Amino acid sequence: MIERLAFSTNAFSNPRYTVEDAVRFIRSCGYAGVEILADKPHVWPIDFSADRLAKLKELLVRLDLAVSNVNGNTASGFYGERDAPPGQTFGPSFSSTLEEFRAWGIDPASWRVDYTCRCIDLARVLGGRNVSVSSGFVGPGQDARKLWHQAVECFRAAADYAGRSGIDLTIEYEPGMLVGSAADCLKMFDAVGSDRLGVNFDIGHSYVVPGEDVFRAVQDLGGRIRSTHVEDIAGPTPELHLDPGHLIPGDGKMPLAEIFRALEAIGYRGFYTVELYTYARPGKDPEYAAWESYRRLLHLCASTSARE
Repeated sequence: MIERLAFSTNAFSNPRYTVEDAVRFIRSCGYAGVEILADKPHVWPIDFSADRLAKLKELLVRLDLAVSNVNGNTASGFYGERDAPPGQTFGPSFSSTLEEFRAWGIDPASWRVDYTCRCIDLARVLGGRNVSVSSGFVGPGQDARKLWHQAVECFRAAADYAGRSGIDLTIEYEPGMLVGSAADCLKMFDAVGSDRLGVNFDIGHSYVVPGEDVFRAVQDLGGRIRSTHVEDIAGPTPELHLDPGHLIPGDGKMPLAEIFRALEAIGYRGFYTVELYTYARPGKDPEYAAWESYRRLLHLCASTSARE
């Protein structure tokens, strides 16, 4: 498992670090893989130059660093230098309404499909195998059934494009989203009907989904788990995947070694990507988070292997 540890650049998504800085530091810690944030301030796929993309690819090759995932969950770059309006952190999304984005002059779902296809192109150039995307949330008073059908069409269009590109499209679910549980993912798979649609299994999100057992989720999702996010969480309540969630492994209460063993038991052979976007916040130290996570995961991997 050690050769399948990765770290996400979104821990370094503050003005101090370019994506190239983040990639170099992550490799220096010992990680074999890196997740690329397809959003500002790293690789916003709409205006990231072809020349810079080629140089990023060269850097990855020179460092012998694989791309564990292209993270297309958020699209903050859409708003430029402004923060996303309240309730639209993940928008424009597959579950956004025309009314929400009328002032912006776009069809948000169509815009997000195009953005997701750009992320897929990015993964193909960088040698990644999968792109993660979230469904977005359902706002108060919105028609969840109508938005579900809208999201099905969006996931189908993006998954078809991914398939033609040799890339897997993965859903990252979390509590409160339109696709907010393992059960929702299974329903979406049936509705979309594409083998290219899978799951970016964020173990912390699964751990806090009301009524979801993370070990049962691993069994139910099985081979649809194409990539993972690893973090620790203070306790099993839905709010804690946000704050104080996404902790360095070992700082919370999750049975990480047991979850790793469950994933290995179903034949999962993808990367285990540490995702600590919380360490991009002021006063946090992403370099410490990357080093300390790697150190602790070495022990967890050894423990997992010893008990297999």
